[in-house]
Amino acid sequence: MLLLLLFVSTYYLIQQPKVQTYLVHKVSDILSKQLGNEVKIDSVNLKFIKTLEIHNVFVSTNKNKKDTILFVKKLNVDVLLGETLIDQITSLKGGKIHVDNLELDGVKFNGYRAINDSLFNFSFILQKFASKEKKQKDSKTSNPIDLKVNTLKLTNGNLVFDDHYKDRRFDIRFKKYLLTYENFL
Repeated sequence: MLLLLLFVSTYYLIQQPKVQTYLVHKVSDILSKQLGNEVKIDSVNLKFIKTLEIHNVFVSTNKNKKDTILFVKKLNVDVLLGETLIDQITSLKGGKIHVDNLELDGVKFNGYRAINDSLFNFSFILQKFASKEKKQKDSKTSNPIDLKVNTLKLTNGNLVFDDHYKDRRFDIRFKKYLLTYENFL
């Protein structure tokens, strides 16, 4: 009985946006320390395993903590994992993540590489998450994650890729970009 009460209490607490936001702030603090830059998320709202909404995601460069690499005003994800909790857990264990709608509003990305530097301002993030071990052929192979997105909606965005090292610049601005995948399921 105590175990059931603990499970129900934990489930209830995790459903509360303030608790979710507190946990996400802790995770962003850990990421900031590991990456050596600033990672901030204002708020999050997870409706148990189906819908995720995140507000004001900020990632700075590691050289100047005020320079923005990425900012997303609002990220909304509707996930299709299954109708029941058991179906959802089975999908996650099997590495299947099917997203019905992925919406990003207010996306700002600033990729920059100086004329005398061969690395981009976001390279340190890729290096932190790269595997330190050389890949070896193993008899046990893990299955890759099966990720599918039905609809991608980008609104009010600006993607800048400024490469002074190779003298290239891309500046993509958009009000609304909708990409759908037919024959999703």
